Amino acid sequence: MNKINLLFVLLLIAFISACNSDKKIIIGNGNDVIVTMDVIDKKGIEKIEFQTELNIEVVTSNDLKRHNKIQYRFNSGAEGTYSVCVYSIKDTICRTEYIENGYRPNLKCDSKEIKSLDQTDILY
Repeated sequence: MNKINLLFVLLLIAFISACNSDKKIIIGNGNDVIVTMDVIDKKGIEKIEFQTELNIEVVTSNDLKRHNKIQYRFNSGAEGTYSVCVYSIKDTICRTEYIENGYRPNLKCDSKEIKSLDQTDILY
């Protein structure tokens, strides 16, 4: 009976851990613009920094240990830009995007690149 209880507890812990890995980290305040970033591979990432004209939010490698999604929320008031930078052991990569009230950009990253998941992502 003790082996069955132990097995049940271990399975429960594994299930809860798996559920938490998809839980997103929510940073910033506001609802005008919501940027969602999927961290595809955390290896080598030291921190991820989101920045607007009035705000900087940082997610550390420690924060990423249990989560693979970041949601950055902020108020824009009108049009503007935001930047996201991924700092890794070997490099820093950044992306700056235009935003307006109501925008919901979707990104994915690893330690080597930041890509848009939106079909409207056009490079000029």
